[in-house]
Amino acid sequence: MASITLQGITKTFGDVTAVRQMELAIGDGEFFVLLGPSGAGKTTTLRLIAGIEGPDHGRVLMNGDDVTNVVSAPHGVRQHRVSAALAAAAHRPGRG
Repeated sequence: MASITLQGITKTFGDVTAVRQMELAIGDGEFFVLLGPSGAGKTTTLRLIAGIEGPDHGRVLMNGDDVTNVVSAPHGVRQHRVSAALAAAAHRPGRG
């Protein structure tokens, strides 16, 4: 699996700040849920982690490796790493 860390992540769309200075650490094997009202930045955060969107500021780390500037093309490396981590979590024996 993988640990995921967001360090000072900010993402804006024009005049709208979708995510502001987010700090987040999800440890290897941890269960994680994003909850919030519509427009709170949940989808944007997941898109930043997957590499579909790039942050305006901050860093995205996977297992301690900075993947902020790794471009995630369709079926790209970064999306594969996120998908593999999620699949491993879903099939981990004794968890759930």
